[in-house]
Amino acid sequence: MNAGTIARTIVMLLGCSGVACTAIVFANLDKIKDYELDDGGRSPSSSSSGSSSSSSGQVEVPECSLLKTSQNYAPPAKDNACAQCIESKCEADVSYACNEGQRSPKQWFTELKRCAQNPYDGFPDPESDADYSWGCGLYKTVEEPIAGSDDAAKRRASEICVHDSCLQGEEPACRRCEVFKKKTGSEDVQRLRDDPCGQCFTQNCNVVLVDCCNTNPMDDYIAPCAYTQDKANLRKCGEVGDAGKDPDSGYYFKPSGSNYDSAAKTCAYKLGQCFNTHCAKKPECQDN
Repeated sequence: MNAGTIARTIVMLLGCSGVACTAIVFANLDKIKDYELDDGGRSPSSSSSGSSSSSSGQVEVPECSLLKTSQNYAPPAKDNACAQCIESKCEADVSYACNEGQRSPKQWFTELKRCAQNPYDGFPDPESDADYSWGCGLYKTVEEPIAGSDDAAKRRASEICVHDSCLQGEEPACRRCEVFKKKTGSEDVQRLRDDPCGQCFTQNCNVVLVDCCNTNPMDDYIAPCAYTQDKANLRKCGEVGDAGKDPDSGYYFKPSGSNYDSAAKTCAYKLGQCFNTHCAKKPECQDN
């Protein structure tokens, strides 16, 4: 139905009377609800039970999906284990917070989405819109349940669910680490898991990577391991092995020259131990 038809229908509604006229008008109005702008600026709303495509070709995400972005037609956030965990293990909490069919979702629905879309505690997925601010920090420590069934009790229940279901174990679904490094002379990046040497970390020491992801040694030594085709990176990657020989050696220095704090020292030692155990003897990790 085009804009001219809509205009004529409105004129008809204003200028006619009688049962027959009313029937004609309502028949045309029924078509208006399916009207879609020709320029792709807006499309009919989709059902919350599944995704569809807008007239501009972009995927529309169900209203209650934790992957739905703030902009109506922005590409959905990258799916990941954290989003899947929250949506499956805390389904009732997500449904309540979404408040579907009402004027707006609960304020804390945004918090659930922030966690689901940014589960990276340090290095984010380079293909996502996540930044270096861990979106699940709110759920790391939770308080006791609140008695009752009001909104405060429901919100606390959601926090406990994410904490208990998706933030436990050595590699929690909602605490990830995707180390990467820019390729020399390029804006392209390479992941640690794709580097001939660096993959020994992801294959054997992912628990340590997750635990230490937001500490200085990760930037100083492990990130270079993600692109060892550059010889300077390969040498820097190998230096972490020295930190793994003696936790009190005083080897731990950031590039700025200041000492690491105790947490960074502990991580440097554990990362160095991992390198010495699994990587140091690999030809691809040796600076010949």
